[in-house]
Amino acid sequence: MTRCQIEFYDQRAPKLREGKLTIPRKLAARIYQHADGYPDGKNGILERLNQLFHRLSGKDTSLKKFPHPLEHYAKQGQTAFDHSKIYGPRMDDGEWAAAEFITMFRSPMGGNVYVSHQVHGDIAYRYLVDVTDPSGWKVWIIQEGKEPALYSVPIQPPKPTPKAEKTDAVLAGPESCTQ
Repeated sequence: MTRCQIEFYDQRAPKLREGKLTIPRKLAARIYQHADGYPDGKNGILERLNQLFHRLSGKDTSLKKFPHPLEHYAKQGQTAFDHSKIYGPRMDDGEWAAAEFITMFRSPMGGNVYVSHQVHGDIAYRYLVDVTDPSGWKVWIIQEGKEPALYSVPIQPPKPTPKAEKTDAVLAGPESCTQ
């Protein structure tokens, strides 16, 4: 079980000062995830935060397969994607982000991801998500015994490495060498 907590800050952000991470007292929301709280991988927290950022930016077209949450509009053929466009981007609202995270990633039977008021003592990772900049989030990862690590969301896809220009090198044989 890799337990974690995810904290969203939307007024004052965590900052690194003189080599120490300063964490503001006031946060917008705190989530506890009972399992699978590791940062990397297809289902890692960083990828989930990336998906959350994409959804809150109003660009998640996968919402087109779901009906509008209000029955009147659903009957008119509108989708959840149309509903998300009404409110516009919500990337700078920590409470909204936490609620949407739970909606997106809670297991069908519940109990895996939920709101928490305290910091649990048995967590492997603590994520501090700074949502004060709607163009991109900063995510501090705190792990016992390690220095805090800073990541950015949205995660930029890796840039392809430029291919070396293929050259046909012709090596001179010993007969072409003159002494």
